[in-house]
Amino acid sequence: MTPTLYLAATVTLIPLLTDAAGSTAPLAGADTTAHSWAVPWTLLSVISLVGLVVLALVVRRRRADRLADAADRVDPARSSAESISPA
Repeated sequence: MTPTLYLAATVTLIPLLTDAAGSTAPLAGADTTAHSWAVPWTLLSVISLVGLVVLALVVRRRRADRLADAADRVDPARSSAESISPA
């Protein structure tokens, strides 16, 4: 089955009539078509997982920046000493 979002299926039913003599005769056939949505759950799961990883990295970076800013406010000499330190 190819990955798609909308599926369609057609069914044809041909009833057979058996009489008392044992002969079989086909009756008029009946056709119907049905449609349904097919959700690609694997693809949605992968996209959601990637989105959660990106969100976690952004939150982690913002938290680290906030903690660094708070540490600089508590000890301003630390930030200037770190920026001047030789490599």
